[in-house]
Amino acid sequence: MARPGAAKAVRAGQRRHLGERYQQFTILALGDLLLMPTLRIGTTEFTPERFVAFLITFVTTLLLWQIYVFRAGAFLQVAIVQRPGRISRAAPYTHFLIVAGIVSSAAGFDLVIGQPTGDTPTSWVAIIVGGPILFLLGRTVFEYVVFRVVAWSRLAWMAVLIAIAPAVTFLPPVFTIATTALVLCGIAISDAIRSHRGSRTLPDVTSLRS
Repeated sequence: MARPGAAKAVRAGQRRHLGERYQQFTILALGDLLLMPTLRIGTTEFTPERFVAFLITFVTTLLLWQIYVFRAGAFLQVAIVQRPGRISRAAPYTHFLIVAGIVSSAAGFDLVIGQPTGDTPTSWVAIIVGGPILFLLGRTVFEYVVFRVVAWSRLAWMAVLIAIAPAVTFLPPVFTIATTALVLCGIAISDAIRSHRGSRTLPDVTSLRS
C-alpha cells in the first residue's frame, strides 16, 4: 500500500502537470496568432501596409504573452498545487476565454493583412477588438480566482477598448489593430508600474492552502 506522503506527492505532480498543460495551450494559441498572418502575407502581394500589419501582429503577440505571464500566469503551476480545488475548477473556463481571445485576434490579423486599407467593417471590429477583450476578461477572472485580487487598471483598459470600438470603424484596418496594440501596451505598462510600486500586492502562492 502506498504511503500517504507518496500519494500526496503523486497528486501534486499531476496538478503541476495540469498547470503546464494550460500554459502550453496558451503558447500554442499565441503561435497561431503568428502563423496565420505569416501564411497570409506570404501568399499576398507585398505592400508597406501589409508589412506594418505583420509587425503589429508580432508586437501584439509579445504583449499578450507578457500580460498572461504577469504574476498569476507565471505562478499557475505552483498555485494549482497549493490550492487545487477552486483553481482547478476555474482554470479551464478562464483559459477558454484567453485562448478564444487569441484565436479571434489571429482571425482579425488575417483579415487585416489581406486588406489593410479602407474602412474597417463593423464585423471586423468585433473580431479585432473583441479578441483582446475576451483575452483580458479571462486573464482578469483568472487573477481573481488565484489571488482574490481585482486588477482595476486592466478593467479600465477593457472599458477603453469597448469605448473606442465604434470610432475605429472609420479607420483603416491597419490603424485599428495598431490602436488595440497601443491599449495592450498600456496594460503591460500598468502591470509593470503596479508591480514596481507594490500596489495591490499579491500573496505568495507558496503560502496558499486549499
